[in-house]
Amino acid sequence: MTSLAFVKDGKMLSSTENGGLTYTSFTCTKDKVINKQEKTASNYIIKDINGSTYMFFEWKSGDYIFRNMPSSYYVLKKVDNKDYSNYQVEQITHDKIDYPLVGYRDSGKSCCFLDSDNFSGLVFYKTLINLIRINKAR
Repeated sequence: MTSLAFVKDGKMLSSTENGGLTYTSFTCTKDKVINKQEKTASNYIIKDINGSTYMFFEWKSGDYIFRNMPSSYYVLKKVDNKDYSNYQVEQITHDKIDYPLVGYRDSGKSCCFLDSDNFSGLVFYKTLINLIRINKAR
């Protein structure tokens, strides 16, 4: 993450090294950034130091979430006072999405599967869930 923007109503924008600002799963409140997707609440502190404003932001990554390691911190320098409430996220890359449904069969449930003996995505998904449960049980 290279930047954060606080928007009205608790919404937030962020960017990474090679990307523009985009909406995040983060929301903000006084002294906390909530990540509903990862179910974390990170602290932040804003300090004025030598005429510049800095935000010290607790980063709760997978190491914190899954490995019980201490969180790390980002230090971000305030660069402007713009209102980003009406910011329009620019989508640069567009994939082809008009593929026909080939080999599709309806399972009668809320999930569908492909007719193929080689399709192992579901097995991998179940294995991943079991791994996470094992790690949390320790």
